[in-house]
Amino acid sequence: MSFTDKICVVTGGANGIGRCLVERFAAAGARVAFMDLDAASGGRLAKKIGKNCLFAAGDIAREAVLSRFAGRVGRPEDIAAAVMFLCSPEAAFITGQNLVVDGGMTRRMIYHGDAGWTFAPPD
Repeated sequence: MSFTDKICVVTGGANGIGRCLVERFAAAGARVAFMDLDAASGGRLAKKIGKNCLFAAGDIAREAVLSRFAGRVGRPEDIAAAVMFLCSPEAAFITGQNLVVDGGMTRRMIYHGDAGWTFAPPD
């Protein structure tokens, strides 16, 4: 599966499962941004991956700027893409999960007129 021209954001990406995700997405062509409390391990991993990687040391729970990841309103295609993935061979080991597809809205719900944001539906 190719993730060329895609951006992946991983929290807790310096070690364990998070590190594996960072490495796999980078190997598949994605540009990867990750954050972790372990500054030393994260820095080494970012150096190993190279130019398509951005690392920030810190606690994601305290980073208000990361509270809304997608920067846009969701589309029906976003849900369809998640469903198609879950039905694909790549998801063969995923069972019984609740998958939240909300562009980060669970973290901070923003409505029309909030924080200078307005909804403008496509034509």
